[in-house]
Amino acid sequence: MEGCITMTMNELDRFEIINKSFEKRIKVAEAAEILGLSIRQTHRWSKRLKLEGPEGLISKKRGALGNHSLPKQLKQEALKLIEAKYHDFGPTLAHEYLTKARRTNDIRQHNSRFDDRKRFLDSQEKETTPETPYES
Repeated sequence: MEGCITMTMNELDRFEIINKSFEKRIKVAEAAEILGLSIRQTHRWSKRLKLEGPEGLISKKRGALGNHSLPKQLKQEALKLIEAKYHDFGPTLAHEYLTKARRTNDIRQHNSRFDDRKRFLDSQEKETTPETPYES
């Protein structure tokens, strides 16, 4: 055995079904139906299995930072400040005080993303008009 790979149960199920399709034990359309994917996507998974082996079916996003994560240095500074000044605060109040205490582009930018989404959702609610009741 060369190495050990870690797969989730979904990835393991995907591997078993794609492998059956690859070995022509089931049709690609059947594999696609079982996995809830299109036939084209099933062909892509099969090609990945052929080129990369089982590792090709593992999510490439695993271990990557999320899109909304803050830089490590900023997180460390915030934790130090919470420990020093706001150790008995809850998360919401600590966030409010941190935002007031340290006005950085990162925090404002992070909050502005939330504000943009909130403004978008608010505008969507205003655009939808309630239906008029059916008059008989």
